[in-house]
Amino acid sequence: YLKRYLVEDLKLDDRYFDIPFAISMAIAAVLLPALGALSDHSTKKKLFVMLFTLTCCIAVGLLSVVPASLVFLTLVLFMIAQFSYEAAMPFYNALLYSVSEGKQARYVSGIGGSLGYVGSIVGMLLVLPFVAGSMFGLDLGIAGWGKAGSFVPTAILFFLFSIPLYLWVHESPRHLPKKVSIGGAYRDVWDGLRQTRKYPGVLRFLVADYFIEDAVTTVIMNIGLYCSI
Repeated sequence: YLKRYLVEDLKLDDRYFDIPFAISMAIAAVLLPALGALSDHSTKKKLFVMLFTLTCCIAVGLLSVVPASLVFLTLVLFMIAQFSYEAAMPFYNALLYSVSEGKQARYVSGIGGSLGYVGSIVGMLLVLPFVAGSMFGLDLGIAGWGKAGSFVPTAILFFLFSIPLYLWVHESPRHLPKKVSIGGAYRDVWDGLRQTRKYPGVLRFLVADYFIEDAVTTVIMNIGLYCSI
């Protein structure tokens, strides 16, 4: 909805969305490896997930109160929200072994990934009435506020659906954590990359996966806009 809001409602070039997205992902690419290394040694993974999730929700919610004339502020909030979402992921992923072990972890990870896509569809349906005031032609008796009306309910729903993690997932570190600095975290990342030489094909897979996921993400971001046009 944000990209369509910028392009269709504010009549801006789609680069006003793509460039801030690319900037936020570039910052994430620099910082996330260190955050991932820190998550391996942290006993407060849920706290980091909560802080980044709250930051993301607040930034998304604030999008609804920014005047159309302050496009720069809209883009800054978008970058904060996107980066915060990505920054929570290393700590969220590290919680996998708090709810599963061994081969079961692969099963739980797959189920979680598939439910995430189902949740994306359900989330769009739940937000739709606030945008259009109706769903599949059925008048729901509420006012539709257009594309900008999606921001607050999105923020609220994201926060509400994250609550079960904070309440019911009990963090259980698999080993005694050690204190690690930011510099130490990057050294861990570098050591990990060097270790890939022991496993032929792993480094090529990581590089290919990065570019493939980036390309797929770009397609997903743009396909909805151009299909609607």
